[in-house]
Amino acid sequence: MIPARHVWPTDDAGQGLPEDAVEERGDDGPPNALVWEVELDALSNRFAASQGMRISTREKAVTVKALGCYKIEGSAQKHTVGLYTTDSEYRKLGEVTVDLSKGPSGRFVYVDLPLPIVLAPRTSYFLMRQEYDFGDDWGVAASLNPSPRLRSLLSIDGPATMSYPGWRFDANPNTGSGPVNLMIQLPAQESLGKGD
Repeated sequence: MIPARHVWPTDDAGQGLPEDAVEERGDDGPPNALVWEVELDALSNRFAASQGMRISTREKAVTVKALGCYKIEGSAQKHTVGLYTTDSEYRKLGEVTVDLSKGPSGRFVYVDLPLPIVLAPRTSYFLMRQEYDFGDDWGVAASLNPSPRLRSLLSIDGPATMSYPGWRFDANPNTGSGPVNLMIQLPAQESLGKGD
């Protein structure tokens, strides 16, 4: 596994910035990003669908403030990244458009949500990014190491796909397609555990 690097190629209003203005937050990433390390195995660009992962909250509500996706070398498209419920309605809770033509490869690229999303305790959600046939490469069932600081708040349950006729989820913890990531608002004056 290699540390997941994190960049924000947008300003606070979600407007794109030139590549030389990309802000990089360090090799370990921000303390509030769910995915800490990524190991890519197989790559694909031959499937038009939403790819991502199912995540679950633990005992407390979690506030999500940004969504992102991993930039694989050669990526240059815009991808819609969204957060959905896993109930029978699959309601979209929020989405952003991430421009992978900006920022360096081998990093997560984030965009702030227009409004934060509060995830209920002990509830599962889909975090997905739209892929296009013969578009950017994406990682198939990449190994993902969750941040030690967030393991007490969220789990990565396994890869998910949404295409006709519906959703598919594979229960394979700490793996996901894309990969995709999110950042949460850390609880004020609260010490996060090192995980289970």
